[in-house]
Amino acid sequence: MLLPIRHSIFIFLIILPAFSIHAEQPNSWIIYNGADILPEAFRDYDMMVMDGKNHIALRALLAWDKTILARVSLGQIHESDPDFQQVKDANILIAPSSDKPGFWFVDIRQDFWPKLILEQIIPEILHDRFTGLMLDSLEQIMGFEQNNPKYKGLSLSAVHLIQAIRMHYSTMLMINCACDLIHDIAPYADMIVGESLFSFYDPKTKTYQLQPNQSYKIRIQKMREIQKTNPHIGLYSLDYWNPDDLSMIEKIVEEEKKSGVIPYVGNFQLDHVKIQTTP
Repeated sequence: MLLPIRHSIFIFLIILPAFSIHAEQPNSWIIYNGADILPEAFRDYDMMVMDGKNHIALRALLAWDKTILARVSLGQIHESDPDFQQVKDANILIAPSSDKPGFWFVDIRQDFWPKLILEQIIPEILHDRFTGLMLDSLEQIMGFEQNNPKYKGLSLSAVHLIQAIRMHYSTMLMINCACDLIHDIAPYADMIVGESLFSFYDPKTKTYQLQPNQSYKIRIQKMREIQKTNPHIGLYSLDYWNPDDLSMIEKIVEEEKKSGVIPYVGNFQLDHVKIQTTP
């Protein structure tokens, strides 16, 4: 029987300690948006991250003992998502994304959203035999709270939602690192991902660019500090670059490995599989 989320989130936070499965960390990984490729393309990777609702068949990957995480957006929803209409009807959409057409930011403070995530979206994903979750899209939504007092409480609601997911589901959790929240969410994560650590895609100029060196060092240092206090956590990076520029991709991979993270470099759409995390 599903719990009434409005009350159950806070009950769980009060009476249950943090829980982590402390799983062995994969040594290579890929994130792929799509469902039109053969499973053999992923054979060389230890871990794959795919969309929780639109993905390739998992049977072969599970037979190869792969770790397969479902990407779950905690702060955004796309107009094509089967749940979009009920989210719209609940009047919890904040604004459309400026750089991702079709995506909308969600007011995660409203009871409807955690209820949908915890009672419907995640159970459906785990029923498909995913071995864990990648929690995504929190960093983008934090900007609303920083820029408008109307959205005060988004950060706290994000932490509460991640805590509730950990308490309800003893599955592997990778969290796309929202840096302002990293200290609060780290105890509930098995893996932290630094997105666009070394390189990024600029949707305005439609070009791939390198991060300023100082910015990169600061973010890497924050991730290392988190790992010192939470030694069970694996550190991962997700960078973006032109898939035809193999020499630059190899450089990014090498730099990330030197910094102590497990890298993946993909194109902005994350629909290209030939890019490898290892030479």
